[in-house]
Amino acid sequence: MPEIPEALAGSPVPDPAALARRDEQAWATLLDAQGPRLLAVARRLLRDEDAARDCLQNAFVQALRNVHRFEGRSSIGTWLHRIVVNTALLTLRSRRRKPEESLDPLLPVFDRSGYRMPVGPVGRTPEEIASGGEAKELVQSAIDLLPESYRTVVILRDLEDLSGQEVAELLETTPNAVKVRLHRAHSALKTLLEMPKERIRISRVREVGRWVLGAPARAIPLVITCRQFEDFVVDFLKGSLPPGPRRLFEIHLRTCHECRQYLARYRQTLALSLTLRDEPLLSDIPRGLLRAIAGAIQREV
Repeated sequence: MPEIPEALAGSPVPDPAALARRDEQAWATLLDAQGPRLLAVARRLLRDEDAARDCLQNAFVQALRNVHRFEGRSSIGTWLHRIVVNTALLTLRSRRRKPEESLDPLLPVFDRSGYRMPVGPVGRTPEEIASGGEAKELVQSAIDLLPESYRTVVILRDLEDLSGQEVAELLETTPNAVKVRLHRAHSALKTLLEMPKERIRISRVREVGRWVLGAPARAIPLVITCRQFEDFVVDFLKGSLPPGPRRLFEIHLRTCHECRQYLARYRQTLALSLTLRDEPLLSDIPRGLLRAIAGAIQREV
């Protein structure tokens, strides 16, 4: 897991030994150093100010109670980041009251033979968005429209830069399931970004008909179908596709205009999503929250 910067908001990070002794001043210093970024991470995951503040307070209390388990294999900031993310995910799970809306209307459409059905003219392409001044706002809005399980994977992998293994452990699933979910989320983001500028709910995608024009007749048989091509996209972009499948993938790419266009826009969508990783996350912690966390720490020590 990438290291979280230790010195934030101009404050030094205290000695882990002082934290282990439950030194009140050391914990206050840690809150000053790490609190702003961690509050922003909680906001990013929970999208609710009160829930994010509760998350941060609960995470610091958990950290204090479990500081004896900190083994020093990562920085204290990385350890705290993991606790905040875990606490936020527990909050998200407790919110779920009904099944998530299906992502299928936002995913590629294939005909009965497994070939991609092209879409009509789109409102804008990811490349056009990247060249405009609203790129980050539009990408964030599109991510917010994803069902919770897909939105969470995009945030943890693309924005928080956790590995597939780390995300799998947090979500109690497998790395391959994370890979598949992330790919589907990126494909859905591509569709959302291509929609007209007015915000469209996922449930309305069926109403606009996915802009499907119908698949043209194909005079040249392809070695793999577009549906099979879709299964190879993630490994191809990672450079981990074995030579045999890679050769089939590249032959298909040369002969299928729809898949070439899809892959190009998929790449651009991924690049746009990653731009949010560099978005400044530091923000002042409200005084009331500082007092609440300080009070909770005092009660624990």
